[in-house]
Amino acid sequence: MKHRCDESDARYLAHLLRLGLLVAEGYIIPKNRRAMRDLARKRMQLVSNAVPGLLRSNRRCSVIRGARQQKHDRTTD
Repeated sequence: MKHRCDESDARYLAHLLRLGLLVAEGYIIPKNRRAMRDLARKRMQLVSNAVPGLLRSNRRCSVIRGARQQKHDRTTD
């Protein structure tokens, strides 16, 4: 079921809450675990930022290898 506006979203969430299918609660991480959480978040951010660059590099290497292979194939014919 798709809801497209804030009002219908609010009604749907209220309905789920009344049925007991939605629990309205939050979780505050203890101070001694926050540093680990922040470190994990930073690592995830760095990895997600690095992946596109690695993929670009791999594509470029593949193109270069392909061009070299084509050149090698032409010279050995």
